[in-house]
Amino acid sequence: MKNAKNILIFLVACNFGATAQESFSATPETVVVVKPADFFVFYNYTQFENLTDDTLQMRWVKTEIVANNRTAGHGQDVMGNWTTAIQDPNFFHNPADGVDSADFYLPPVTSITDKFILQLFPNNEAGTLLVRFKFFPVHNPADSLIVTFDYTATAVVSSTTEPGPASSLWVYPNPVSSQFFISNSSLSFKEATLLSPMGQAVRFYTLPPQETILVNCSGFPGGSYFLKVETEGQVQFKKIFINNN
Repeated sequence: MKNAKNILIFLVACNFGATAQESFSATPETVVVVKPADFFVFYNYTQFENLTDDTLQMRWVKTEIVANNRTAGHGQDVMGNWTTAIQDPNFFHNPADGVDSADFYLPPVTSITDKFILQLFPNNEAGTLLVRFKFFPVHNPADSLIVTFDYTATAVVSSTTEPGPASSLWVYPNPVSSQFFISNSSLSFKEATLLSPMGQAVRFYTLPPQETILVNCSGFPGGSYFLKVETEGQVQFKKIFINNN
């Protein structure tokens, strides 16, 4: 009888002290980035992990945005010359300045592509941007967390010198899984060739000035590739690691 009573007390204590396990996580929960305002794009993210055995229907909601110490009110534009883009595991919202929420699915086994990415295009304008997003499963809004992106674009000394072909080109993310972006921040067209690890040309790209293109490389064998960039007789290379199994 005494043992039964002890077991009952133990079970009651466990029930009162137990807390529900979160169904997902996001790392990091605070993203702090400081870059010069002439940096073409701030490309930063939080990585999701599904802590369950089921696919989760998730939702993200933009809960706060503060630009240059001004909080956005209803219909108020605080972004100035800045623009943003958002990429969740399912969709790419570009531009994303008018997008406040969206749903996406998080598989039971997450991969490096299951990220939430906030891109800021500062367009040579210095300032600060703080954006908070709330994430939660649609069926259980109480199981939520907040991720904060804290961006600072620092002032730079203006220059009339056109950057070299590779210095004005951004490739991200790198390493790559199934797709990556090539951004041309210069004022001129550029020709780029993707070279295989054996030095063979596998893709050719024409990059318009101040534009970003999306490259699908899901069928490429893994390894170290090179992006050969040519502009007005100058040739430079950027190394890209494609991590396809």
